[in-house]
Amino acid sequence: MAAGLLLAAGAAAAQLPAPGLQQKRFLAAEQALKKHQTTLFEQLKSALADYPLLPYLEYQALLQRLDRATPEEVESFLERHADTPLAQRLRVRWLNRLAKRKEWSSYLRFYLADGNVTRQCHYLHALIREGRREEAFSRVEPLWLHGRSRPKACDPVFQAWREAGGLSEELVWERIDRAMRLGQLRLVRYLKRLLPEDQRPWADLWLQLRRKPELALTAKRLRQPHPMRDRMLAYAVVRRAGGDPLAALELWQELERRYDLDGEARRRAVRTLARGLLREENPAAWDFFRQLEEKEEDSGLLERRILAALFRQQWEEALAWIEELPEAARQEERWRYWKARSLEQLGKRGLAEPLYRELARERSFYGFLAADHAGLPYNLNQDPA
Repeated sequence: MAAGLLLAAGAAAAQLPAPGLQQKRFLAAEQALKKHQTTLFEQLKSALADYPLLPYLEYQALLQRLDRATPEEVESFLERHADTPLAQRLRVRWLNRLAKRKEWSSYLRFYLADGNVTRQCHYLHALIREGRREEAFSRVEPLWLHGRSRPKACDPVFQAWREAGGLSEELVWERIDRAMRLGQLRLVRYLKRLLPEDQRPWADLWLQLRRKPELALTAKRLRQPHPMRDRMLAYAVVRRAGGDPLAALELWQELERRYDLDGEARRRAVRTLARGLLREENPAAWDFFRQLEEKEEDSGLLERRILAALFRQQWEEALAWIEELPEAARQEERWRYWKARSLEQLGKRGLAEPLYRELARERSFYGFLAADHAGLPYNLNQDPA
């Protein structure tokens, strides 16, 4: 309770005087409220008009009779204490009551978006019940298109949206894709029932690929075209990489020979392989990094290639790939250091020295490493205020 008091009062609580008459009145009022001594509570509260923790008493009193409170009483409290955490706490409790009592008009009046999915779905349900269906339906897709199950409060909203024709087969597949990547198999099995009958075997195959990624090479169905086939193949590579990156690389290379995978599926597989193969000493892993076709929009993959080169002490490749980084990334301390280090290892000490000296001015991990290589003392001065 003490934490709640401090939270509600904010900075004012820090200025509370030593125990005195006002504090005793507050504690007495708190006890009277707990014992439902309404008259005594009101008398004590009236003497606490300037007490910093008075809003907390008002909040507790309103909560105690929230079932009987009027919208006007709640609104008054929210307006008077809008700048305190108590306002949001009361609003949440009030909205929960309104939803439970199905008072949808009042729900629309009091709702404020706060990122909570349950309350958001209650809000959309309220819009539907109050005749604002199109407004509600326009906001459903981002809520529905999620890789995890949504709260039960969303069920009537999703049902109305589906009945109005809002759910397409493409959206079902998109959500299956997200659910598979998050390992939400129960959700996938539910979503499968929303697909046309002839599409369900594809969902079954995707589920099988989770347990047996090697089916990507043998399943006859995958020889047929399908909008999600490439993602399924990439998923198989990702799953295989979790246990054996080198086996996943072999699987990927065979799939590349057989199929022309689309951009998104390819990116998923390659990113996963780059993570798994980073420290693999097998020459095939290094060949993978050398043969990657880097895309400008995927600087993260380029950084993996650089790290792979550094791990293997392939200084020429590391230096070349550092130079391919976007300008902002190249100016990061770690890449400035590794550029200097690569130059030094390639026998270009004259080019590395100025980079070391410049970086040694920094009071940081890479600054200290650079100082070591340049034979300079560490810069231990505090940053200017």
